[in-house]
Amino acid sequence: SVDGKVAKVQTLYNIMKEQAVMDNVKSDYVSASTGIVFTSTNSNGNGKGVYERAGTENDTNPIYYYRGNVDDNNVIFADTCFKMVITTSTGGVKLIYNGVSVDGKCNNIGASTQIGTKAFNSSYLSLADVGYMYGTRYAYSEKSMNWYQFFGKSELSKGVLTREAGMSGTNYYYADYAVWNGTEYVLYNSDDLTDSDVPPVTNYSWADNYSSLIGKYTCNNGNLTSCKEVKYIGAATNRYSYYVLLSNNSTIDDYRLVSNDISYNKTTGMYTLNNPINVSKVIDGKNWYTNYNDYKGYYFCGGNDELNATTCDTVYYIESPTYMGATVISMTSGETYESLTNQELLFGNSVDESGNLQNTIGVKYKDWSSTGYKALNNNHYTCFNTTGTCTSNVYYVYYTSSSFAYFITLPIGKTIESALSEMLDHNDNPSTIMGDKNNPGVNTINYWYYNNIENKSDTNGNSFSDYIEDTPYCIDRSIFSLGGFEPNGGSTFGTSGISATTNYKLYFGSYGRSANPSVTCPRSIDKLTVASGALKYPTGLLTEDEIRLAGATSSTNFNYYLWNGEPKVNNSSTATNWWSFSPYYFDSGNANEWYVHGAGVLSNYIVGNSAGVRPVISIKPGIKIDGGYGTRDNPYTLEEIE
Repeated sequence: SVDGKVAKVQTLYNIMKEQAVMDNVKSDYVSASTGIVFTSTNSNGNGKGVYERAGTENDTNPIYYYRGNVDDNNVIFADTCFKMVITTSTGGVKLIYNGVSVDGKCNNIGASTQIGTKAFNSSYLSLADVGYMYGTRYAYSEKSMNWYQFFGKSELSKGVLTREAGMSGTNYYYADYAVWNGTEYVLYNSDDLTDSDVPPVTNYSWADNYSSLIGKYTCNNGNLTSCKEVKYIGAATNRYSYYVLLSNNSTIDDYRLVSNDISYNKTTGMYTLNNPINVSKVIDGKNWYTNYNDYKGYYFCGGNDELNATTCDTVYYIESPTYMGATVISMTSGETYESLTNQELLFGNSVDESGNLQNTIGVKYKDWSSTGYKALNNNHYTCFNTTGTCTSNVYYVYYTSSSFAYFITLPIGKTIESALSEMLDHNDNPSTIMGDKNNPGVNTINYWYYNNIENKSDTNGNSFSDYIEDTPYCIDRSIFSLGGFEPNGGSTFGTSGISATTNYKLYFGSYGRSANPSVTCPRSIDKLTVASGALKYPTGLLTEDEIRLAGATSSTNFNYYLWNGEPKVNNSSTATNWWSFSPYYFDSGNANEWYVHGAGVLSNYIVGNSAGVRPVISIKPGIKIDGGYGTRDNPYTLEEIE
């Protein structure tokens, strides 16, 4: 039997129309005189029930939507539970999947309210990947901006001190000198073995004396005072000895000589370290272990005699010193840090058909990590060279850090504007969550629709697809802020605000509508229908705007009908994360979609991650109700068509 309310209004659309009040005025559950505040979650003072969207009241079919903690919008159709969400411009009603009905009831929560989980797109490295349908993919690349890599060089590790653990329990002989006697080192407290008027060599407990043993020599043996190899203690802690190992009459005085002043003789092909200093030896209390940062930018000789040479055909530039050694860069043929890093990478604001950058600025390699990466402004195109001439490709840089440049690769002759259009203004390829039209795959929307709607019939033999209208599903790829993809002044590094000049991220249109959710689709290309050829089946997902109308914001909300956790428990552990239809932003290298977090929050999620899939269908205008009250225990049912 049908209660009086159902018999009177007959259709889902009319049920909503009968209850609706305007959303831009004060009403029973809206306390603000200007209506619902969409930047705040729903409440008994900010919306509960059915509302008419302001701006559509004069349309042939005004838009009505549910908001807040309602429980009279449940529908069973095709043996499946749905929740009524919003009406369409044709008078249809969008329903969101809410699980399989059990004994005619719809009390599903959590994972049972979705058809499964799926990545929105298996690829996420291109702007195009935000689309349910998308065009050409220009995937991002990143380039290390370490200066030496541009010259085909790599980092090398060179030691100054060696660490030995387990010293706290040792007792060894230590002396002020290790004197070479022709065959081995002798520990002695004078540099002259014939000098008898010196203190005896002493056996020390490391744990009790380690700080006073710095600068002394040892054979690392409690019984020996002479040895073939001797250790010079350059630094010490209670557990560790940091030493230099000497052999074959080498001395600490000529071990690891460095200089910040070098010269090069073109005739001989040799470098000279001018005024070298010894950094291994403890001098006036100063040693490498505690003062290593002082030697960044110094050089020492490479080759077979790197430990003690002052002339050589290869020098090592100390790029990153550490307490035990340094990361160095090899220099040859007169190269120096200055001669290489004072060269300039060129960036232009456009590129001509021959691959020549136009209106260039130069950024010195050595300045990139400090000021250079912030200097691009209007100059986003580069060849990553010093000539400004590209060969087969040009690179558009949209994000920079002190160490990296992130870019997309364009054929010469293509602009960033045309690449953006190819990515975002076409519907050539299906997303992972949609599924291929002919081979959709499990847990995709097309797979679900075919098996549960298209391929199933009512008792009159009508396919359930006959109940569904081909309403547009909006994948709004309009741009709110281009960020670093704005070639004229777009920031490549900022993170403040949402202006292209202050934030490098590209934000899509829905981001700018949090205070005023839209029920129309800004761009025709983003209206996906079967009739247009973009969709195989008339189904999709809810948009960020539609979810926001229902009550969601960026704040936790367990109190609206789209939250799929256990009622009255108010715990995100009983709910799931699930996808929306709306692109959010593209950051350094990740396409992000809006999704609903288990805490009821509207937030961002990288499209390559998996989240719940809750398909949406739209019931045609005029389909009548033949029973139910819309509650979980007694959902509305639809009258079969003849």
